[in-house]
Amino acid sequence: MKYALIGEKLGHSMSKILHEKYFEIKGENSTYDLVEIKKDNFDLEFKKLIAKGYDGINVTIPYKKDVLPYLDSISPEAEKIGAVNTIKIKNGRLYGYNTDFFGIIRTFERYGIEIKNKDTVILGTGGASAAVKEACLNLGAKSVVFVSRKRKIHCGMLTKTYDEFISGDVLINATPVGMYPDIDACPIDKINFSAVFDLIYNPEKTLLLKRAASQGKKAVNGLYMLISQGIYAQSIWQNIPFEYEINEKVFDEVKKYENNGN
Repeated sequence: MKYALIGEKLGHSMSKILHEKYFEIKGENSTYDLVEIKKDNFDLEFKKLIAKGYDGINVTIPYKKDVLPYLDSISPEAEKIGAVNTIKIKNGRLYGYNTDFFGIIRTFERYGIEIKNKDTVILGTGGASAAVKEACLNLGAKSVVFVSRKRKIHCGMLTKTYDEFISGDVLINATPVGMYPDIDACPIDKINFSAVFDLIYNPEKTLLLKRAASQGKKAVNGLYMLISQGIYAQSIWQNIPFEYEINEKVFDEVKKYENNGN
């Protein structure tokens, strides 16, 4: 089987490593390519890629919405989110899914971050934020609030701004603030929450997570989400149930890989 990830810049992507660890554990002779596509060349390059006979394609920034017109159908969660990060190709037809949604839910479950009847706040209004919102609503959140630099309508909701008082039960950072190499940046100053989930996984502990942990709050990074969305993609491509044990094994292997300084 032959798979790929498309995006504009993939230099720091861990996707190839996680899928190759999956193939290794499963004893599969499959491949996973990283394919960078420039914005002004997207239409031509995407069509060329499809013609190369891939079985599945992952999609990352900034193309999760751009691929929508090329798809023959999309799953219910992808339709609600308005973005696709996984494409299954079968008999020349393209089927779109959003496995970020499932990866977020799995992370909440694994780390015991309670969402049901809780007030959740999402920092950022980029592509990942809509998946976080849908995951929170799916798990029965009492409320979902977005925070952005300027007040605007996002996902049908009026956002708060960073100048306002921000508080709740669970904070989710869906911005790139604090990501390598800008590791000394933090999206907010005060953490008025009992749990913090940062979608960033490089560095392992962002300044936001360090501050949360130092105050005794639950602090979780985005690595488990990354692994889970990738294993969900494999389950879709191979038409098999989600493999919980394999997910944990791949997570452990990727953590080892990171801790060895790779």
